[in-house]
Amino acid sequence: MKNFYQKFFKNTLTIALTVVVSSLVVVGVIYATTTIGNNVSVGGTFTATGNATTSANLVVGTTSWAAPTSTLSVVGNAHFFTVATTSEGVWIGTAGTAAVNMSGGDIYVQGDAEFDGAVTLGDATGDTITINGHIANATTTGNFVVGSSSWAAPTSTLSVVGSAHFFNVATSSSAFWIGSGGVANNVDLAEGDLYVQGSAEVDGSIWTGAATITGKATTTSSTVFASTAPGATATSTVTFGSYGGGDTQGLCLKFFSGGVTIWCYFDTARLAGGAATSTAFVCDSDSSCETN
Repeated sequence: MKNFYQKFFKNTLTIALTVVVSSLVVVGVIYATTTIGNNVSVGGTFTATGNATTSANLVVGTTSWAAPTSTLSVVGNAHFFTVATTSEGVWIGTAGTAAVNMSGGDIYVQGDAEFDGAVTLGDATGDTITINGHIANATTTGNFVVGSSSWAAPTSTLSVVGSAHFFNVATSSSAFWIGSGGVANNVDLAEGDLYVQGSAEVDGSIWTGAATITGKATTTSSTVFASTAPGATATSTVTFGSYGGGDTQGLCLKFFSGGVTIWCYFDTARLAGGAATSTAFVCDSDSSCETN
């Protein structure tokens, strides 16, 4: 009888220890890794303190998406409180057509985009910005450089490195300066002035209120001064001469035709003594009156 109780107690203790150990092992396995072969519905909050992985697609925010095609689908808002990284691309919108290949860190925005901070586009000289539509309004509070990325401190509001085409009226409320150097000696570059450092060619007509030429003026065509209708009184006066008292001739007209040159000028020898005693006008083919 004693042996029976000892054997019964021993078997009972063995069974109890086996149940306890098995329970602990099962709990440990479940705590470490949980594999679910069928669907699971969680009515409350699902919390995973370790890694949560799935070999299929994951849908967040709805239970009615039967066949998701994206690895992660979020129905609703998604907040990334640290850096969101992708090795391919980010597509914002539900449709549209991207001109980029959506690889290597591309981003496509179907609708509008607003950036309240600084925006840097490109990190090398080979990078380009392509705008397929129109820029309705582009504003900047700083200077704007077109055609160069190496201009560190532009001093002009708009700097264009290269050619610029204005297909409509180009308006300035101050002045236009053409050239990279020069000195504007006779205009103050205000109220619609124009300064040209080099040569200027005008294939059309020029209308001017007053013209002052400090150098030479040449023409391959005809020049008409003070033209009026026949019989009308001239309303324009053409003045030739020099206002400098030190000039010897004052006025020099050169006529050239058929290989013959004739100079016409006032003979200052006939105006000796500082007073005009004669108004003789000399034309000579031997004596040049040109000073330069």
